[in-house]
Amino acid sequence: MTTTTDEQPDEKVFELWCWPQVFQRILDGLQTFDVRKDLGQMPGDVMYYREKYFEQGKEPHYTGRELHARVRYVYHGSRTDEHVMPRRENPVLQGYVVMAIKVQKPSIKHAETTTTTGHGTERAAA
Repeated sequence: MTTTTDEQPDEKVFELWCWPQVFQRILDGLQTFDVRKDLGQMPGDVMYYREKYFEQGKEPHYTGRELHARVRYVYHGSRTDEHVMPRRENPVLQGYVVMAIKVQKPSIKHAETTTTTGHGTERAAA
């Protein structure tokens, strides 16, 4: 395995699509978080975002723009958090995570797709 100083040996790369407005906010550093289905994301994992464009009456398509962002922190809304909601699960985020992310420069290389799940495709790191 080829690694850089930021890569973790057991990191995962998740391929995700996102709307053009969200993609641009992440790219510009204005949106430093993302809410997604809980696919087991952990700090150190990489989100591989692909911009997807939807036009009324036409098939959605990828624009060709993509970026990689490193997960820095994960809040698991489906798990009990005694400090926020004692002995209760957060119903708003049940089954989802809120991730603090940071765009990586240069992009991180990754291997071929290994697993497809919902809105994301989990990849093995190269």
